[in-house]
Amino acid sequence: MSMKPDSKHERDAMSQLPGALGNLTFSGTYAPLAPQASFLLEYWTILKKRRWLVLSIVLVTTVVAGMLTAREKPMYAAVGRIAVNHESAINLGTKDPQFMLDQYDGGDYTVDLETQIKVLQSDATIFSVVRALHLDQSPEFGGAKSDVETTLRIDSARQTALLNGVRGGLSVASLPATRILEIRYASHNPQLAAQIVNQLMQGYIEQNLRARFEATSQTSDWLTKQLADLQMKVEVSQQKLIEYQKEHGVVGLGEKENVVTTKLEALNQALTTAEGKRMQAEAAYHVALSGNPELLDRPSQEKSSPLEALQSKEADLKTQLAALSSQFGPNYPKCKELSAQIAEIQKQKDAEQLRALARAKAEYEEALEHEKVLRQAFENQKQDATQLSQNEIDYSLLKQNAESYRTLYDGLLQRLKEAGVAAGIKSSNIQIVDQARVPTAPYAPNMHRSLTGGLLLGCFFGILTVFVLESLDNTVRTPEEAELVSSLSTLGVIPAYPHRVSNALIDVEAKDGAGNFERGHHEIYSTTKPRSEIAESYRALRTSILLSASGPSAKVILITSALPKDGKSSTAVNTAAVLAQAGAKVLLIDADLRRPSLHYMLRVQNVKGLSTWLAGRDADGPKVIATGIENVHILPTGPKPPYPAELLGSPAFRSMIERFRDEYDYVVIDSPPVLSVTDAVLMSVVADAVLLVIRSRKTTKGALRRSLDMLHHANVHPMGIVLNAFNVKGEEYGYYRYYYGYGNTGEYYSDSESEKSEHVSPT
Repeated sequence: MSMKPDSKHERDAMSQLPGALGNLTFSGTYAPLAPQASFLLEYWTILKKRRWLVLSIVLVTTVVAGMLTAREKPMYAAVGRIAVNHESAINLGTKDPQFMLDQYDGGDYTVDLETQIKVLQSDATIFSVVRALHLDQSPEFGGAKSDVETTLRIDSARQTALLNGVRGGLSVASLPATRILEIRYASHNPQLAAQIVNQLMQGYIEQNLRARFEATSQTSDWLTKQLADLQMKVEVSQQKLIEYQKEHGVVGLGEKENVVTTKLEALNQALTTAEGKRMQAEAAYHVALSGNPELLDRPSQEKSSPLEALQSKEADLKTQLAALSSQFGPNYPKCKELSAQIAEIQKQKDAEQLRALARAKAEYEEALEHEKVLRQAFENQKQDATQLSQNEIDYSLLKQNAESYRTLYDGLLQRLKEAGVAAGIKSSNIQIVDQARVPTAPYAPNMHRSLTGGLLLGCFFGILTVFVLESLDNTVRTPEEAELVSSLSTLGVIPAYPHRVSNALIDVEAKDGAGNFERGHHEIYSTTKPRSEIAESYRALRTSILLSASGPSAKVILITSALPKDGKSSTAVNTAAVLAQAGAKVLLIDADLRRPSLHYMLRVQNVKGLSTWLAGRDADGPKVIATGIENVHILPTGPKPPYPAELLGSPAFRSMIERFRDEYDYVVIDSPPVLSVTDAVLMSVVADAVLLVIRSRKTTKGALRRSLDMLHHANVHPMGIVLNAFNVKGEEYGYYRYYYGYGNTGEYYSDSESEKSEHVSPT
């Protein structure tokens, strides 16, 4: 079983590997680079993996389509065409746009055609065909030959069935960029198909003519009623006009308007003049109130002659007084006489100013009163003019209303006469372009089209089924999915073992203490086939562990899984083997006290071991056994204890781990699954690193999340994920083979033990 280096050079190189890896500087957690595959390639690999399912669905749908087509009865299609022209406006017998009910408005003709299509497919049009062709007696529609009169007694349920039956084979479509409608009817009877199409076109034209005639007749009736109302309105409006003329004496409004307007303009001019005089008198009055004779002498004021004479005389006396005073002095008798005269003149001036003030006041009051009189007369005249204008407006409105009613009455009377003529004219905008001919060959079933449709439908449902099944798969399949779910790095990807060997070990116990086993030997690929792809994957896992370890103290490595049979035991054995191949002294502890398997793989006795020592039955300490792998020792489980969790959570287990930490370079512990029992969580607190093994396409995402939650609750953060049994060379993930292990290049990997070649130093 052991696989030793072939030369001293190899042994020295392998012994230097831990030191060489320890000298690497690496920040953070090591995570392998994810392959950047195209999503189209991923979809292709999924389809390729399930290609037989897709091919089966395609085959079934194609065969079913062919069988159904072969069993179908021949179907014949009769085709007729009609042209829908612009509708004319002769319904009313007039060319006046306001009376054209059916005139073309220049809108989108597509709307018009869609409307006509709905009319062709209406119950009324189809039922006219049923009546005309007596389809209720046709065997094709579930009828039997009977009297013609039975068509008049069709009950509601039978009528609905007939309409749905005829409508089921009918299709109406408009030809692009034309106003032509193509009417197609499919039936097992070619003669009946042609008859239905021709009768449908003929009935549609008759229905159109009937509708136009009814519209014209309804218009005539409406015009007759409107004429009676208009005649009454004309009479009432004329009577109101006469009464208004009598009440307001409206005769010759134009002349009256001239007199009133002229008088209003004259009063306006007189009022303006009076306002000017009043303002002048008011100004003179305010000047007189100031008592300043200088202001009264302004050129604009009317001057008083006595005041001017007194001012002139006063000036002469003041001149004489000044001359005498300068010659004889103020006490001179003549000077005193002159002073007395000047004082007398001043009194006369004051009296004259008072008279001027009274005169100015009288003039101002007179001008103000004159202005008031003119203003009142102006306002009265303006009211008369306004009332006259209002009377004229009312009169004009009454007159215009009477004339309008008269004009409308005359016009409607003319329209009524024209509509009576137009009611007898039959015209239609529907024209038959092609009559339906009896088809000579069936158009269905079309075997080629059916098989093609079945093939395409099968491809669609096959691909849809594949992707639905793929989306319903909740297992972890790729390293990328594992990292996405767990937020941890994928430390290793272990390819699937050959079919003769399984990644997940089955619990097998020795029959007795002599070492007799129930089953054969499981290969440990890292030692039996060191050049195989699987062995290289375990060596890559060893490198990831060494690079991801947080410091040199990560010596105790706990390997567990989410669920049983995920391959944790085989991972533990091969991890211990590749660590030993690097020159490290490794102890492998089988701590799965419920389903032990490592003693079976390594072919060692399991009489005493971990359970007996933890239970206090081995006074000499744990019984470590050497294996066939160099530098690898194993501590088997021993007999199954009744309470494994209590033993693994005891202080004795902790002290044992501390003891082995000093004796060995690495201690690899194989623990039970996390979700099965609590043993792994109890042991994870004493380990330096925890590896969680999951099995590709077996471990679910929920199980992975739950396992990580349980470890996190114990304040344990796993080092990373190991994806086991990954189908690297399979069809499902073909693009991974060039990333995880060089693909199919046999020059790198070989499973032959006899093949020997010169080894290259691992360092």
